[in-house]
Amino acid sequence: MIRKKGFSLLEVLIASALVIFLLFAVFYAIGNLLSGSILAEKKVKLNSELDDRINHFFITGTFDDSTSGEMDFANSGESDSILTFTGTNSNYNISVTKRLFKLDEAENSISSSGSSKVVICHKPGTGAQKTLTIPAPALNAHLSHGDYIGACSSS
Repeated sequence: MIRKKGFSLLEVLIASALVIFLLFAVFYAIGNLLSGSILAEKKVKLNSELDDRINHFFITGTFDDSTSGEMDFANSGESDSILTFTGTNSNYNISVTKRLFKLDEAENSISSSGSSKVVICHKPGTGAQKTLTIPAPALNAHLSHGDYIGACSSS
């Protein structure tokens, strides 16, 4: 029996299917990588712009809620001495919310050194949960990672 040289039609189809599958996988991975980096860049830009507007708010007392390109900003007001600011980019479905504690000097205790202290619940819902009294300037850092104002509940 004489063996014909070359590839059969079935071998060519299988090889073509494998090559097409690999190309789809490569382009899918590249697309995900690029879109992830674009989203990260947009979130950093939104976060930076919101920080600038919050800093301007604390200096002037007015919050600039005007639209900047594809970014919208809002001051949700004050609730229980916590100011809430939000920045959104609807084109990329990104939202950044910042919550800051507004210190009311009349309601806070003053230590012997003259600095204000605030009682917080540190690491709520974990085994390391505990009630702390911290200096007022450290409050925003604690609020940003999930701590809250007031003593921890015993339950």
